[in-house]
Amino acid sequence: MEGVYHLKRGNIYTIEDKTFFTMGGALSIDKHLRIENVNWWKEEEISYNDIENGLDNLEKVNFEVDYVLTHTAPQFLIEGIYKYSKYTPHKDPASKTLNLFYDRIKFKNNWMFGHLHIDTSYMDNKFISLYERVVKLWF
Repeated sequence: MEGVYHLKRGNIYTIEDKTFFTMGGALSIDKHLRIENVNWWKEEEISYNDIENGLDNLEKVNFEVDYVLTHTAPQFLIEGIYKYSKYTPHKDPASKTLNLFYDRIKFKNNWMFGHLHIDTSYMDNKFISLYERVVKLWF
C-alpha cells in the first residue's frame, strides 16, 4: 500500500530529516485464550535479537533520536498510569526492556505507543498513547 511503511524493530529511520527509533512487540494479556500460530505468535514479543539490534543501532547515533515509536510503553510509565486505577498493570517483559532503553536513549520530541488502547499524553506530552487518535508530526 502506497504511503504505508513497515518499520522494523530496533531500527532507526530518517524521515523528513527527523530520526525515529522503532521497537514493536509486547506480551498479549489474553494469550491464554489464543491458539499459537493461529491468532497468537511468539514473534509478537520482543526477542533478544531485537534488543541487540536496537542497542547496536542506537549506539551508532549516540543514543540520540528525535522520536521513539514502540508498541507498548516502558514499565515505569505503565505503573504510573495505573497507580490510581482499579486495574493492576500486567508485568510485560517488553515494557521492562523498554525501561532499559529509556534509561539510555535521548529523544528530542515524543515517545509514542499504542498497546494500552487509550488516547492520552503523559509527562508534559513527552509520552503519547495512541489508540484511535492520529497525530500529525509537523516538520
